[in-house]
Formats: sequence, C-alpha cells, structure tokens
Amino acid sequence: MGESFDELPFCVTPETAKLTNKMYLETQLMTDPLKDKNCSCTARCEETIYLPSIIDQYSDRKSDIKYSIDSNIREVIEEEITISIIKLLCQIGSIVSILTGLSMYTLVQYII
Repeated sequence: MGESFDELPFCVTPETAKLTNKMYLETQLMTDPLKDKNCSCTARCEETIYLPSIIDQYSDRKSDIKYSIDSNIREVIEEEITISIIKLLCQIGSIVSILTGLSMYTLVQYII
C-alpha cells in the first residue's frame, strides 16, 4: 500500500489489473476516518463494491472486462468499550461516595 495512485500501473495484463484492483481496495478498506486523525475522509455509510474480472484479452491491447456486484457482502461493525480495573474501581468509589454524602446530608437535615 506504499505506492501512490500516480504510480498505479495501466491495466494491460491480468496481473496489472489485479495489482491495481488490490491497491485500490487496500486503500479504500484500510482507511478508517475514526482512527486515522490525518484522514480528512468522511465515514462511509454505504458503498458499492464492483468486482472486475477479465473475460478475454486480445493481442491488440484490448480486453473484455466483466463487472459484477456481490450482494452478499456485509460489513460488521463492532464497538468494544474497555476500561481498566483501577478506573472502574475509582468510578464505583466516586458513585458510592456521592450517594453516601447525599445520605449523610439528608440524615443531618432530618436531625436539625
């Protein structure tokens, strides 16, 4: 993925077509605008992936290319929240101390 789009080879042979397609898909699928702070891309919510395949290649640098759309592609997004044990205990302690403080305040109000 280190090559730029200016260095993409022309799709003259099946190998160069596969290489170009691979580089394009790597760039599109590996770019995560949420994790990459330098990326100015917007997050994708829907996209169509075309799967080109060369049917026949002729000697005069012409090819028949078939584009198909795979309808079984699903993207699964999982969100996982992780918290350290120390931070969890600190948050639980904060909540308990707030509740204890409110209880003591209420108790003092009833006594006075």
